[in-house]
Formats: sequence, structure tokens, C-alpha cells
Amino acid sequence: MKSELPFLPVARLASLLDRKEISPVEIVTALLERIDRYSARLRSYITVCADSALEAARRAEKEIVAGRRWGPLHGIPVSHKDISWTKGVLTTAHSRAMLDHVPE
Repeated sequence: MKSELPFLPVARLASLLDRKEISPVEIVTALLERIDRYSARLRSYITVCADSALEAARRAEKEIVAGRRWGPLHGIPVSHKDISWTKGVLTTAHSRAMLDHVPE
């Protein structure tokens, strides 16, 4: 199932999380593996925050296991376009003028 996780609809991922058939860490790991495999060739990501994604997934997993699922998207990772300023993360907005821009 791990190889199909990146292709599942969000509603299906949420259902699997509800039933504890998968964990947020499994989802993030599958997505990061896919990013590692294809991102350089596809140039699909400028910045990948793997460590913080895994940390957030571990926190979500602990909460879900403890019975504290905060909503249908809790435990499901998201990615943001490079135009969304994120504190401490390289954000270029695909502009040469912002090649080294890291919002504070």
C-alpha cells in the first residue's frame, strides 16, 4: 500500500487514518520518497522541509493514537507553492530578485 499512498484521494487517506490502517509518518515518508525520486528531474520543488514534515507527522501520529484527531485533515501533509511566505523557509516566488529570500 505504501507505493500507492501518494496517489490516494485525501478522503481515502483520512478514512485510513480514522481506522488507524496507516499513520501520518507512513504518508509523509511515502511522499518524501517520491519527491526524492522525481523532484530533481521534474523540478517540482524548490525547498523540501523533510525534517519538519516528519516531525509534524510524528506529533500528529501521537495525537491520533491517543484519540485526539482534530479534524479530517489532521495527519495529512500539504505542500505550498513557492509564493507562500513561510517563516525560516527559502521562498523565491520564482523570481531572480528573491533567490536567497528567507522570510522571518
